[in-house]
Amino acid sequence: MDLSLAWQALLLTFLAGMSTAVGSLAVVVVPRSRSLLAQGMAFSAGAMIAVSFVELLGQAIDDVGTWSATGALLLGSLFTFGLDLLSPQLHRLGLDLESGHGRGPAVAALEAEAAGPAVATRPRAVNTTRVAVVATLAVALHNFPEGFAVFAGAYQSLQLGAVLTIAIAAHNIPEGMAVAAPVLHATNDRAKAFWAGTGSGLFEPLGAVFGALLLAPVLTPSLVAVMLAFVAGVMVYVSLDELLPAAREQAQEHEVALSLIVGIALMLATLAVLSP
Repeated sequence: MDLSLAWQALLLTFLAGMSTAVGSLAVVVVPRSRSLLAQGMAFSAGAMIAVSFVELLGQAIDDVGTWSATGALLLGSLFTFGLDLLSPQLHRLGLDLESGHGRGPAVAALEAEAAGPAVATRPRAVNTTRVAVVATLAVALHNFPEGFAVFAGAYQSLQLGAVLTIAIAAHNIPEGMAVAAPVLHATNDRAKAFWAGTGSGLFEPLGAVFGALLLAPVLTPSLVAVMLAFVAGVMVYVSLDELLPAAREQAQEHEVALSLIVGIALMLATLAVLSP
């Protein structure tokens, strides 16, 4: 393994993971907004869908062929679906603080805080601390395989690693919000909320290190190509099953579609700029 390239790939993975700090900071310093969270989710979905089909799947098809790339894409989607079955709150980001369904904990927490003390003192059917823990663990677990995805892409090509870093970072910003908001609501401690959201992003470089140590002896160009198609399947599934439905529940009419298109357009522009 090229140690110099590996360190550069690990740095990109760390940057992608630490973008959760941006979302966490937004929760503790910016007035809470359902619309902002929804637009962030839709934007990141657009960025992830664009990079999945235009860059990841396209490169995998070039390297290993259409059938192998398509199979890996399907496996990535099925893998993520399996995680959903094992932990229903992993990609839906939890449950409604009041009813146990519908909105995710981040949005429910934002609503309760925005409503003021009168709402905050009402009895709740669900323990807000439990919701905060569930959201934190869900996002951390989600970030672990993403970390190795960025590492594998960057190890093959720093240009591809930069594209993946941007796409995953856009996705991690609303995830940081999704962790920090329920922690803030449960503890009323802005420092704890910020560090909880930021810390969940550390699982990405941890995932990169674990994956690199595990697969380093067998990491071939063909295997990396298959992994990129697998990651595309994961990101497309997350975008369609988690981000867009959650955004639609919180946004006003047309906000999600416009944010989605902006995300796609900016990612395509990024790809054009970074292309040789």
